[in-house]
Amino acid sequence: MVSLSSNGLRDPRLTLLSQNGTYRAVKEAGQIKMSVGIIAYYQVNEVMQVCQAEYFRQLLKPVT
Repeated sequence: MVSLSSNGLRDPRLTLLSQNGTYRAVKEAGQIKMSVGIIAYYQVNEVMQVCQAEYFRQLLKPVT
């Protein structure tokens, strides 16, 4: 298996990993890590939106 980088050259690390038969495991682990990162990002983003809404709700309360 030949691995090409964005500039068209072979990436020796990926070639070495693929020759050892661990390329698939490394690729799958990377996908899992990316999925967890995306889920964590959206959870944090949702919390921030709730906090921001509550902050503006407090700002808009009439002062008595």
